[in-house]
Amino acid sequence: MERLVFICVLLVADGLATVMGTASPWILTGGFALYALLVNATALQRINRAFAMLKRADAKQP
Repeated sequence: MERLVFICVLLVADGLATVMGTASPWILTGGFALYALLVNATALQRINRAFAMLKRADAKQP
């Protein structure tokens, strides 16, 4: 849900900048680059969490 809101905010910000005459291609480019960075950071966090859970499960086994 947050990802969808982030994309909507990017599109609205770009539209407002265009209407105000200060259009910049960096609004969407920078926003989507930040989006990609956050998505990959989330994926790495989930991988690390899964690895830790598997490691704990292996340690409990005799």
